[in-house]
Amino acid sequence: METGDQRFGDLVFRQLAPNVWQHTSYLDM
Repeated sequence: METGDQRFGDLVFRQLAPNVWQHTSYLDM
């Protein structure tokens, strides 16, 4: 369960990472 949860979290993070980086970059600028 933990391993699957970790993988799911990793997938979600990778999916949301680009959006988060864009938001942070926009805020920084």
